[in-house]
Amino acid sequence: AEKNSDILPGDVDNMAIDVFFFNHYTTNVQAEDLARELNVSVRHLNRILMRLYHKTFKQILIEIRMVHAMEYLKTTDLSLASICQKVGYGDVNYFSKLFKEKNGVTPAQYRAQALKERE
Repeated sequence: AEKNSDILPGDVDNMAIDVFFFNHYTTNVQAEDLARELNVSVRHLNRILMRLYHKTFKQILIEIRMVHAMEYLKTTDLSLASICQKVGYGDVNYFSKLFKEKNGVTPAQYRAQALKERE
């Protein structure tokens, strides 16, 4: 059996990392913040994230923010600016560009499709 002890300190697990992202995705959070919380270096954190999630800190953060943004677009009539802020982005244009890059459609197109599906 492969041992994770070479990378994972005994008390670092998915749960602690998941809780951190859930509690901080709306803020201007950085990899350093999670590393500090887990009491590891940023370099070590990156190895842990790649091992557990096969993604970087930034990739995980963007993914979580996009999931929440998609939910807001589907289930609320909040403005794009409001949603953008709620999921941790200060710049609507950057958010829209990133949203389209990740989802293949703009936030407005996504919302329109979601509304059509509900009819």
